[in-house]
Amino acid sequence: MLVNVSAMLSVIILTGYTLVLIHRHREYLTCMMAMMLAMGVAMMGGLLIGTVFGVLFNQMFAPTVYAVSAGMVLGYSAGRPIHLIASLDGMLAGIMGGMMGAMLGVMVHPEAPVFMVGFMNLLFLITMILIIRLIHEEVIERRKRIQKVPQPTPWLLRKPWLVGLPIGLLVVIAADQSLLSQEIPLFRLLQFPGINPLFSP
Repeated sequence: MLVNVSAMLSVIILTGYTLVLIHRHREYLTCMMAMMLAMGVAMMGGLLIGTVFGVLFNQMFAPTVYAVSAGMVLGYSAGRPIHLIASLDGMLAGIMGGMMGAMLGVMVHPEAPVFMVGFMNLLFLITMILIIRLIHEEVIERRKRIQKVPQPTPWLLRKPWLVGLPIGLLVVIAADQSLLSQEIPLFRLLQFPGINPLFSP
């Protein structure tokens, strides 16, 4: 009984702390990172909850419903602050983790349920510590990248018209081959068609 209580306390404390971190630092987390976080939180939470309930109830229906529901809630809560895709990924991972946890709890009930719950609790602790560390490292890296002093823009990119103007003149002169041959001056092409002898029948 003490192992089951410690496992549920681990789920409540660590998942709650992880959700607080995700909500607090959501502007520094990308959609891909949020998908990974939501999937990890929902999968491990649903897996441990399903295992505990499977051992306690020793049947499939109630543990599956409770674990799947808890996994979906955890996945949605972890992914929704960043993007709806991340929340959907978390919900799907929660469904799968809850189902597997319930099956595992029922299957190990005749053998060694206490040791299995303790082992799953250990896996949950290791995974959640890695997830929390991943959030901290990502936030620190993104803050450094955002606060970095921007590089000065090159002079040619700040005033592109200074480059475009002579290039445009060169293109016009090169296209007007008749200007170089003195057959049709360029200024005569710019006259109106009504008074331009080039357009006269």
